Amino acid sequence: MTIARMTLSQTMLLLAVMVAATLLVAAPGSASQSQPGSAEPETPLPPVHLDALDPYLWSLGELVVTPGQTLLVTNRGVTPHTFTVREWGVDVNLPTLETVEIVFLDDLEPGDVLTFLCSGPGHLSLSQEGTVLIVTPEEILKNSRGDGASADERVILETRDDFGWSLPSFEVVAGQIVEVRNTGVLEHHFVVDEWDINETISAGEVTMIQAPNSLEVGQQFTF
Repeated sequence: MTIARMTLSQTMLLLAVMVAATLLVAAPGSASQSQPGSAEPETPLPPVHLDALDPYLWSLGELVVTPGQTLLVTNRGVTPHTFTVREWGVDVNLPTLETVEIVFLDDLEPGDVLTFLCSGPGHLSLSQEGTVLIVTPEEILKNSRGDGASADERVILETRDDFGWSLPSFEVVAGQIVEVRNTGVLEHHFVVDEWDINETISAGEVTMIQAPNSLEVGQQFTF
């Protein structure tokens, strides 16, 4: 096995080159220096996350997006699923636990409403579909700066081998996804009796739990 070595003199030379390069970039009048009146960088659009869940569910029933925004779709189950928008001619396979990146078309107009679905055999008849609502970039950025929980934001909850949770309590809204991660080596469970949920989470596993759509403001539950 060949091991690369760097002598002290080589290290000092490397540092000297790095310092010289830094001074060159920062020198007055250099091309990289920002000029007065230059345009402010545009605020990037946040990606939208969507999960396909077994047996025939999506983590969101509505996607509110703007042209050019990125959608990250992950199949969290073991059943084969697709992300399909027939109006676009899009029919993308979703391998288990792999994230597929889809960019919304630039020629979409605010106010457009499309349908997304899973084209797996029988999945559409079991209501594995949702809507895509196109809005302006300003609306997306305004909502991304808003306060409070929303259904398109996930709650991240970790269970540990000291039999504790990373969060002693959390807030959810109807339809919101709780991403439960087992960061230990022991098997754990996530249980909410009122939701009729009792999920086994193996070591290193990530499980998606969807809060019931029937939740009402002010309700409290024990997990």
